Amino acid sequence: MSVGKYMREFEQLLLRGAIHEPQEQTVARFLNGLNPLIATKVELETYFTLDDVFKLALKVEKRRKEKKVFTRPFPKDQVSIRPPQTFLSS
Repeated sequence: MSVGKYMREFEQLLLRGAIHEPQEQTVARFLNGLNPLIATKVELETYFTLDDVFKLALKVEKRRKEKKVFTRPFPKDQVSIRPPQTFLSS
């Protein structure tokens, strides 16, 4: 599930449940339900509010998606097995 979708569902549940708890508890609850790979990165950052955590989680998810695009391996037919050429000057 994407971070955006999780955030929307989390907010809806908070409103429906009329939960009144300290902000720290709500943040902990949100992080507990978040994708563990994203939550681990978010927890390393500085945040003060649930909104801060939402923004950080979106940022981490975006970076993970960008990283996947750039780290895909080349298809085998496009990989050169020749060693790189070196040019020596005399």
